[in-house]
Amino acid sequence: MEYLRPDPNLPQGRYARMALRHLQVHRPMELQTLQRNGTLMGWLERLQRMTLESIEARMQELKQSYPIKMTPGKAPSYLDLVRREQWARMTAEEELLPTMILTPPESLQEEVLNG
Repeated sequence: MEYLRPDPNLPQGRYARMALRHLQVHRPMELQTLQRNGTLMGWLERLQRMTLESIEARMQELKQSYPIKMTPGKAPSYLDLVRREQWARMTAEEELLPTMILTPPESLQEEVLNG
């Protein structure tokens, strides 16, 4: 049986792949600089790790603020647990991805800096 092996030239992890695609489309000069310096893959790996840790921490905070209804003598509903987990992940990503990965395009950033 043949197994698919990850491409060593592509970043591993959802957020790293998202960041690479964002750089390709919206920040090509930054991408070229990272490639030229030979730091692209290391930068993507660190970004993947930091983003995942931040999202997981924010999810824990959100889940604590959204208690599951408990009935005495019964375990919480599986669907309620899944619903809360999905809500926490979506909310954490919505809050954190714009500042960690989906940064403004280079052209927009230059306009803001140049006033």
